[in-house]
Amino acid sequence: MISKLASGLLNNFIAKRVSKEELLRRGVLKQSEMFHKQLAYCRKRNGISEVLLDCVEVIREKGLSEEGIFRIPGSMSEINMLKKLYDYEAKDTNLKDKLLEADINAVAGLLKLFLREMPDPLLTYDLYPDLLDMARKKNFNQVLPTILARLPELEGLCFRFLFHFLKEASFFSSESKMTASNLAIVFSPNVLRAEKETLAILQRDAKHKNLVIETAILATQAEMPDISQNLNSVPFYANLFEEGAELDEKYSAKGLLGNKSKTTNHADHLSNRFGQSMNPILIESLGEQFDEKLTDIGICDMLKEGGIFKKFKNAASRRGERQRIIWSTGNLARIVWSDTVKENTLG
Repeated sequence: MISKLASGLLNNFIAKRVSKEELLRRGVLKQSEMFHKQLAYCRKRNGISEVLLDCVEVIREKGLSEEGIFRIPGSMSEINMLKKLYDYEAKDTNLKDKLLEADINAVAGLLKLFLREMPDPLLTYDLYPDLLDMARKKNFNQVLPTILARLPELEGLCFRFLFHFLKEASFFSSESKMTASNLAIVFSPNVLRAEKETLAILQRDAKHKNLVIETAILATQAEMPDISQNLNSVPFYANLFEEGAELDEKYSAKGLLGNKSKTTNHADHLSNRFGQSMNPILIESLGEQFDEKLTDIGICDMLKEGGIFKKFKNAASRRGERQRIIWSTGNLARIVWSDTVKENTLG
């Protein structure tokens, strides 16, 4: 009798429990601004994610000679504290000062965590089989050109920034013991991974993943850095930041920096159940059609035209003002929540 009563109370509690999405909508929970987000929706400076940029600057200033940098783990409590600052702290706060006060291994751990928690890895899922095949066949001269040619704009910019820094870090290996090979062992699980990972796949591919990353580091052109120089004073970084600023302006003009429109009833911002934007997936699927039609009829009406995706289904489920929509392309399915009125949802 008591167990049934307890079970009933528990079930009643679970049934009435407010979802994370609803708490985000009410403003009880804050939306992450950095981690678990696609690069287009991270807070950035000059096209580079703010946390990645700050971590690189701090490690470059005081950590490149540190023995075991990136290999020795930092305190998880300190890393999580820094993560929360970047996710929820005010935009005008100088968070780099917090990193300068932190243990250098925690800063290195924060950088790796950001890369590991990207919804899609920096070296995208579609690159994975081809890069692994190159490593198996020892076609190492094809690795870097393939990466640079096939990465999307923002990922390509981030890749060039990160791997130029890793090449610089390898010059300090006599002190840090972090050669290009050792750096590859540390970074390959964070930037290159299969879409569906099992223990067998991890064990099978580990060696070749390391070879891909080591090859990319070695093939990157860089000189021994003067760590007293600010990044903006280094020609490579200055040119990269100029390119990044142009990308920021481009994506901002498209409305793809995570800002929801307040003047339309259309679903111009779609997100999955983790609050991650689906717009980059839509852009990739729709190509040039996306930019032209978004301002005219909104995403939902655009999708309703048919012929773009294979099927749509209204899941007939609402949470507040948000309507759940299921859409699929081939064998890829997504559940998204749309800030649209009922008349505009897909039928």
